[in-house]
Amino acid sequence: MAGYSLCRALLSANRWARNRFNDWRVVMDLDPCLSIEDLFLSDLNRLLELLVGFFLQVQRKDGSLYPGETLVNMLRGIGRIIRARLELNTLSSGIVVEEFNIMLDPRFKKVRVSCLTAVQRSSVAGVGRKRKLTQSLTVLQVQSILSQAFMQCDDGHGVLMRLAFYICRNFCVRGHLELYNLCISDFEICCDHMGTFVRFDERCSKNHKVDLAHCKPERMRQPVSCYLPDVVSSFEVYFAHLPKWDDDDGCLHPFFLRAIDGVRQNPVVISLIAIVY
Repeated sequence: MAGYSLCRALLSANRWARNRFNDWRVVMDLDPCLSIEDLFLSDLNRLLELLVGFFLQVQRKDGSLYPGETLVNMLRGIGRIIRARLELNTLSSGIVVEEFNIMLDPRFKKVRVSCLTAVQRSSVAGVGRKRKLTQSLTVLQVQSILSQAFMQCDDGHGVLMRLAFYICRNFCVRGHLELYNLCISDFEICCDHMGTFVRFDERCSKNHKVDLAHCKPERMRQPVSCYLPDVVSSFEVYFAHLPKWDDDDGCLHPFFLRAIDGVRQNPVVISLIAIVY
């Protein structure tokens, strides 16, 4: 079902890109009879010339500029239209050709440059989606969240919820994937002249697959420390009930483990099953 919805969305985007290109040709008093695919197969140089002019001149009906993301989506849509025709030709002829990618094809370099110029023009004009600002929780909101019954450290589920909240709020970890990829070794309870604190120290590249043959020097995320007593105590409770692993096994053990259901007599009981989001 999800694949079907995605296919419909792409077809709609392709149709929209085609209509914008045809509308532009009508406005410029150019012949819109030949489709994008037909131009590609019969007169590629003419198509390239038209696309360069299209991206440098295309505007909304009210004369305003399109956002940069929309312009890039137009280019990708035109590329998908051409690729679909080439794939259809391959099926009918049986002759396999190299897969077409408008973002990489050297013949479309000038088209990509014109699209980038239009994107930069829209950016300078301040056209684009307005990004939502991050909203901070008030002290009362934080207290209300932490006072909920399911956020207490008197059982495994509660301590997991409390730690997930603190890790997102106090250690700047965002998203399910980052939470899922956290390891026990990323966090450490330390002491200094200011008191006991929790330190989060993680390499940015650890959560992502890296092409070792072409990787760049590793960028390090700055360690984050938190001295809040409740944060420290929550981590202490969790660490005290973790399974006993061999420190020399060389494994990166996942931070979030699944709490054993139905066990309430001990403050926290943790199993060896990693949480799956």
